[in-house]
Amino acid sequence: MKRSGFSLLELLIVVALIGVFASLTVISGTKVMKNQDELASISILKQSLTTATTAASSRGKALELSIQGASLSLKETGSTKPLRQFELPKHTSLNVSNGIFLKITPAGRIEPSSLTALPSSLELTTQGVKYTLSISLIGELKAELKK
Repeated sequence: MKRSGFSLLELLIVVALIGVFASLTVISGTKVMKNQDELASISILKQSLTTATTAASSRGKALELSIQGASLSLKETGSTKPLRQFELPKHTSLNVSNGIFLKITPAGRIEPSSLTALPSSLELTTQGVKYTLSISLIGELKAELKK
Protein backbone atom coordinates (compact mmCIF):
# COMPACT_ATOMS: atom_id res chain seq x y z
CA MET A 1 0.00 0.00 0.00
CA LYS A 2 1.31 3.48 -0.97
CA ARG A 3 1.44 6.26 1.56
CA SER A 4 0.95 9.89 0.57
CA GLY A 5 1.93 13.01 2.51
CA PHE A 6 4.86 13.88 4.72
CA SER A 7 6.02 12.23 7.89
CA LEU A 8 6.39 14.17 11.11
CA LEU A 9 10.18 13.90 10.88
CA GLU A 10 10.23 15.43 7.39
CA LEU A 11 8.05 18.34 8.54
CA LEU A 12 10.29 18.98 11.56
CA ILE A 13 13.39 19.08 9.36
CA VAL A 14 11.76 21.59 6.99
CA VAL A 15 10.64 23.79 9.90
CA ALA A 16 14.15 23.68 11.41
CA LEU A 17 15.73 24.68 8.09
CA ILE A 18 13.30 27.58 7.71
CA GLY A 19 14.20 28.71 11.24
CA VAL A 20 17.94 28.62 10.51
CA PHE A 21 17.52 30.62 7.28
CA ALA A 22 15.24 33.15 8.99
CA SER A 23 17.71 33.73 11.82
CA LEU A 24 20.58 34.22 9.36
CA THR A 25 18.49 36.75 7.44
CA VAL A 26 17.65 38.69 10.60
CA ILE A 27 21.28 38.78 11.72
CA SER A 28 22.58 40.00 8.35
CA GLY A 29 19.65 42.43 7.99
CA THR A 30 20.48 44.03 11.34
CA LYS A 31 24.04 44.67 10.20
CA VAL A 32 22.82 46.19 6.93
CA MET A 33 20.43 48.49 8.81
CA LYS A 34 23.22 49.64 11.14
CA ASN A 35 25.43 50.47 8.15
CA GLN A 36 22.55 52.35 6.52
CA ASP A 37 22.09 54.52 9.64
CA GLU A 38 25.79 55.39 9.56
CA LEU A 39 25.61 56.38 5.90
CA ALA A 40 22.35 58.29 6.45
CA SER A 41 23.88 60.37 9.25
CA ILE A 42 26.80 61.48 7.09
CA SER A 43 24.54 62.05 4.10
CA ILE A 44 22.14 64.25 6.10
CA LEU A 45 25.04 66.38 7.36
CA LYS A 46 26.38 66.76 3.81
CA GLN A 47 22.92 67.67 2.56
CA SER A 48 22.40 70.26 5.30
CA LEU A 49 25.72 71.96 4.50
CA THR A 50 25.07 71.96 0.75
CA THR A 51 21.56 73.33 1.26
CA ALA A 52 22.84 76.01 3.64
CA THR A 53 25.57 77.30 1.33
CA THR A 54 23.32 77.17 -1.75
CA ALA A 55 20.42 78.90 0.02
CA ALA A 56 22.66 81.67 1.38
CA SER A 57 24.14 82.27 -2.04
CA SER A 58 20.82 82.26 -3.90
CA ARG A 59 19.08 84.49 -1.33
CA GLY A 60 22.06 86.78 -0.82
CA LYS A 61 21.50 86.59 2.94
CA ALA A 62 23.49 85.33 5.89
CA LEU A 63 22.17 82.06 7.31
CA GLU A 64 22.77 80.01 10.43
CA LEU A 65 22.79 76.27 10.83
CA SER A 66 21.91 75.37 14.40
CA ILE A 67 21.66 72.08 16.23
CA GLN A 68 19.26 71.02 18.96
CA GLY A 69 19.77 67.40 19.96
CA ALA A 70 19.46 65.39 16.74
CA SER A 71 17.75 68.18 14.79
CA LEU A 72 19.54 70.60 12.48
CA SER A 73 17.78 73.83 11.59
CA LEU A 74 18.64 76.34 8.85
CA LYS A 75 17.50 79.94 9.53
CA GLU A 76 18.19 83.43 8.31
CA THR A 77 20.40 85.29 10.76
CA GLY A 78 18.20 86.92 13.39
CA SER A 79 15.09 84.95 12.40
CA THR A 80 13.29 82.38 14.49
CA LYS A 81 11.48 80.72 11.60
CA PRO A 82 13.44 77.81 10.12
CA LEU A 83 13.88 77.62 6.35
CA ARG A 84 14.65 73.93 6.51
CA GLN A 85 14.86 71.18 9.15
CA PHE A 86 17.08 68.10 9.04
CA GLU A 87 16.66 65.15 11.40
CA LEU A 88 19.61 62.91 12.20
CA PRO A 89 18.86 59.20 12.73
CA LYS A 90 18.35 57.86 16.25
CA HIS A 91 21.47 57.20 18.29
CA THR A 92 23.42 59.86 16.35
CA SER A 93 25.25 62.75 17.98
CA LEU A 94 27.79 65.45 17.19
CA ASN A 95 30.28 66.63 19.77
CA VAL A 96 29.06 70.24 19.61
CA SER A 97 26.82 72.06 22.04
CA ASN A 98 23.24 72.96 21.19
CA GLY A 99 22.79 76.30 19.45
CA ILE A 100 24.32 77.90 16.38
CA PHE A 101 26.56 75.33 14.74
CA LEU A 102 27.78 77.23 11.64
CA LYS A 103 27.28 80.68 10.12
CA ILE A 104 27.06 81.02 6.36
CA THR A 105 27.83 84.29 4.54
CA PRO A 106 25.60 85.76 1.81
CA ALA A 107 28.22 84.59 -0.71
CA GLY A 108 27.48 80.97 0.28
CA ARG A 109 30.68 80.40 2.24
CA ILE A 110 31.05 79.28 5.84
CA GLU A 111 32.40 82.00 8.10
CA PRO A 112 35.95 81.06 9.14
CA SER A 113 35.21 82.16 12.72
CA SER A 114 32.42 79.61 13.03
CA LEU A 115 34.74 76.86 11.76
CA THR A 116 37.41 77.76 14.30
CA ALA A 117 34.77 77.75 17.05
CA LEU A 118 34.08 74.06 16.37
CA PRO A 119 35.88 71.44 18.48
CA SER A 120 39.39 70.71 17.22
CA SER A 121 38.27 67.17 16.50
CA LEU A 122 34.70 67.32 15.23
CA GLU A 123 33.13 63.89 15.73
CA LEU A 124 29.92 62.22 14.65
CA THR A 125 28.89 59.16 16.65
CA THR A 126 26.24 56.86 15.23
CA GLN A 127 25.38 53.34 16.35
CA GLY A 128 28.54 53.35 18.49
CA VAL A 129 30.79 54.09 15.50
CA LYS A 130 32.78 57.34 15.51
CA TYR A 131 33.68 59.43 12.47
CA THR A 132 36.06 62.38 12.41
CA LEU A 133 34.58 65.20 10.33
CA SER A 134 36.21 68.08 8.51
CA ILE A 135 34.28 70.96 6.93
CA SER A 136 35.73 73.27 4.30
CA LEU A 137 34.91 76.96 3.78
CA ILE A 138 32.66 76.07 0.84
CA GLY A 139 30.67 73.57 2.88
CA GLU A 140 32.25 70.30 1.82
CA LEU A 141 32.13 67.60 4.45
CA LYS A 142 34.65 64.81 4.72
CA ALA A 143 34.09 61.94 7.11
CA GLU A 144 36.75 59.45 8.14
CA LEU A 145 36.18 56.42 10.30
CA LYS A 146 37.88 57.04 13.63
CA LYS A 147 40.22 54.24 14.60
